[in-house]
Amino acid sequence: VVTASRDHTAKLWPLDLRQHEGLSAFLRTQVAIVDDGTKLAVGGGFIHPQSVSQESRYGGAIYDLSSGDRQALLTPDFNIRSIAVSPTRNALSKKGAVVAIGGALTLDQAASGAKAVPSQVRFWCSTTSHELNCSVDPHLVGLVDFLAFSPDGNALAISTNTGQLILWDLDQSQPRWQSDLGFSDTDFDIYTLAITPDGQELWVGASGGQNPTGLRYGGQIRRYSMHDGRTIGLPLQAHDEIVMSIAFSRDQARYATASLDDKVKIWDLETKKELAQINAHERPTAVAFSNDGQTLVSCGGDGTVKFWETTSGEQLASIPQFPTPVSLAFSEDGD
Repeated sequence: VVTASRDHTAKLWPLDLRQHEGLSAFLRTQVAIVDDGTKLAVGGGFIHPQSVSQESRYGGAIYDLSSGDRQALLTPDFNIRSIAVSPTRNALSKKGAVVAIGGALTLDQAASGAKAVPSQVRFWCSTTSHELNCSVDPHLVGLVDFLAFSPDGNALAISTNTGQLILWDLDQSQPRWQSDLGFSDTDFDIYTLAITPDGQELWVGASGGQNPTGLRYGGQIRRYSMHDGRTIGLPLQAHDEIVMSIAFSRDQARYATASLDDKVKIWDLETKKELAQINAHERPTAVAFSNDGQTLVSCGGDGTVKFWETTSGEQLASIPQFPTPVSLAFSEDGD
């Protein structure tokens, strides 16, 4: 399993937990496994850009998982807010998986008065490390917050901080649909995206409005059709606070959620009934299933990464002493 943390590192952990390998010497907040588990894409913004080198304080990189060697530096002048990797080759790239990154101008660019698109989505081939020609930018309103590829790799869900949702069709190089959900008012804000394993629904983790003092609260998951963007059913009230992460098991039997109510929950995907509730962390930030669906890994604001048996919710192991891990990914072999 790979973790990304605010201690400026991405780390690769064998599941026997006896050792780890640090892959990066600078801040990373997003990680994704690439090319059948042979590579790792990492990306993230900055907190204190003066504390790291000019070359590496922005943007992202692709690493070889075996050696830890960096194979490519992606957009060093770009503050990455989100990263996603297509599960297969698609219309953009026949040579390898596509790495999509969403972000904005860096502080240096903004200070210099650069007249570039303030929010962008860029695409890279994981095999050649070449940037791919596809422009989503004219359709964006606000800063890109989250990205998620469909299981067939032919569509990319994009959300922005203005409440805009776009499903980008990579075959047609245009939006399949887009919607302004108006989350900038008193409704709710997006905190995570996930697409169901069958590719039929886009799930949006969000806050559920405002209390009388104006503070955001709730813990809703809203579902949208991947075909046309219509709302599916009523919102799922999964938690009491913001849903920060949604993960689906590969066998399409379960899904897991992490919320700022300090709970991680495991659900039946068909019935939407709760199967297990875990008091996992202080302010959980991410969850991920192992490839066989038997293990769930979570992380949170208490600085730990924990492993759980998915049927019983029993804790299997814990990795302590992380400064706020925020992103997780399992390798293809699950080791």
